[in-house]
Amino acid sequence: MIKDFKTFFKDIQQANKEKQFMPGEYPLDEDMIKWVWNYFNENKSILNPPSWTLVKLGSIIVHYQEFLSDSGHSVDKNTAEILLKNEDVREWFKKMNELGMLPLKR
Repeated sequence: MIKDFKTFFKDIQQANKEKQFMPGEYPLDEDMIKWVWNYFNENKSILNPPSWTLVKLGSIIVHYQEFLSDSGHSVDKNTAEILLKNEDVREWFKKMNELGMLPLKR
């Protein structure tokens, strides 16, 4: 059985090394198909977060854009940093990282 999303894609990559598949053709057995279906059903709310989380994420972007502009000041940076510590935002980032949907920090 599949343990997590990253393992699932590693399994597909390995299978692709062993056999060439046509585009759109994947080496999925019944357990993998069930796991993918359940995984996305359980995590679809992360891909479509509540409006209050979207407002906070949008506010982070706007405040950093303001901070980086010629007229930006530390209040914008501080506000964005406070929003990054918000529990809703942190949970969204955590789940998106688990799904492999965000770039990794350097």
